[in-house]
Amino acid sequence: MKQARRSVQGLLGSAHDHEIVFTSGESEANNTKFLSALATQERRDEVVTSVEHSAILALVEQFGDNDR
Repeated sequence: MKQARRSVQGLLGSAHDHEIVFTSGESEANNTKFLSALATQERRDEVVTSVEHSAILALVEQFGDNDR
């Protein structure tokens, strides 16, 4: 796994190999990138459309419910 991560790191030009994350599928990948983006941003404004993957729509709905 470490070698695969380093290979992808070289292809993408990432500074660190820990920046490369492998997931088991689209829902997990979408949740990972969405939650990562929220964790690194000061503002918490999400803009999504009806064509988003269902995992993203569910996640945004869950966050909306927590704000109420």
